[in-house]
Amino acid sequence: MIGGAAAGKGGHRCGAAALAPSGQEDDAGARGRARSAPCRSAPGVKASTLERDGFVSRTVTPSVPVRVDYDLTPLGRDLMPVVRAVKTWAETHFDDVHAARARYDAEVVAA
Repeated sequence: MIGGAAAGKGGHRCGAAALAPSGQEDDAGARGRARSAPCRSAPGVKASTLERDGFVSRTVTPSVPVRVDYDLTPLGRDLMPVVRAVKTWAETHFDDVHAARARYDAEVVAA
């Protein structure tokens, strides 16, 4: 179960993307739960959208303050290998993307 969401070192780690598949540990040793750090949401992705699409389930616990927990559904767990592959690719090519942006920006400004 996820109590809130989390942000990992140098990137978006929020909601489903911050979870290890059920029964597996992620790189921080968490089992299907978020890390204890603030979350920066991914652009254009809302928890309600992930819930509507069937990737997460949401449980509200009445308390002060109200507690909201998210769990990956089987569909969400099935997507995790793809999410991890995209994350790995992005981390590997981070400098390449920034260099391409700098080249593009220099060409657009020069034009």
